[in-house]
Amino acid sequence: MSHPFTALRHVFGWTLASALLLLALIAAAQGVGALRHGDVLAFTSDRDGDLDIYLYDLTLGLTIALTHNTLRDDNPAWSPDGQWLAFNRWASPDNSEIYVMDAFGRRVRRLTDNDTVDAWPSWSPDGTHLLFYATRAGQNDVYVMSREGGDAHQVRQTNLNDSLPRYSPDGTQIAFTSNADIFVMSSDGSTLRRLTQTPWYDSQAEWSPDGQRILFVSERESLTVGRQNPGIFNIYLMDTSGTLLTQLSADLGFNQQARWSPDGTRIVFVSMRGGESRLYLMGADGGQVRALETGGSGLSPAWMP
Repeated sequence: MSHPFTALRHVFGWTLASALLLLALIAAAQGVGALRHGDVLAFTSDRDGDLDIYLYDLTLGLTIALTHNTLRDDNPAWSPDGQWLAFNRWASPDNSEIYVMDAFGRRVRRLTDNDTVDAWPSWSPDGTHLLFYATRAGQNDVYVMSREGGDAHQVRQTNLNDSLPRYSPDGTQIAFTSNADIFVMSSDGSTLRRLTQTPWYDSQAEWSPDGQRILFVSERESLTVGRQNPGIFNIYLMDTSGTLLTQLSADLGFNQQARWSPDGTRIVFVSMRGGESRLYLMGADGGQVRALETGGSGLSPAWMP
């Protein structure tokens, strides 16, 4: 039997405030209770022709659009209090700026203004700063700026290719990708540790909520098939020293953008296993994998805190 509110999966004509009120009323009517933090995902989809940002409620199975424009919006990142979303808006493949909007899709503000790429925003745990990577110096470098967009500067000056930064839960460290390996540096850039060193691509580091483990995406599965199936990316788990490696996904395809739930018990990720990029959910041990019925394609998931 189909969900009685299937027709409401795409509430494009309303304000998000009205839509969330509707969802709360539906939840109350079904005995589900009010919308709960940790049960809502922001994500990106091109279901309407260009990439926009959506919300998906895991309990009700409902999807709502937050942005509506002809540009590409992606990589949403929740503020620690769940009140704001930072995201990328791409004017062209070579020009992306960082914006912020409130959780209702309103009060949109532009934080960066360059003719290069500023991308992959990540909030500091206290909500006062944003990490991102940029091509301002002709290569990828990790930058930090205030939540208002001011005082943007490189965290650590290198001659490498540094990108995809993420703050640790206590804000003292930053995990990032450099030349296809994963590193951790102190939040001021003064110390640096290398966590992975393989011939293949390791990237997209994500701290566990307790700061003890790191999810990442790796091409190392190709090592086990003699490179006869290149392009196999799976999701792995390691401790913060780069050891105790565990493979969580095992699919001969592209699995990426793994994100912990706020309580650390679930992981949402993107997979091409069905032929299209869609959102999937699994337990923290890699078990109980299921597709999320968001109503279309899915990328860049982010849990509401």
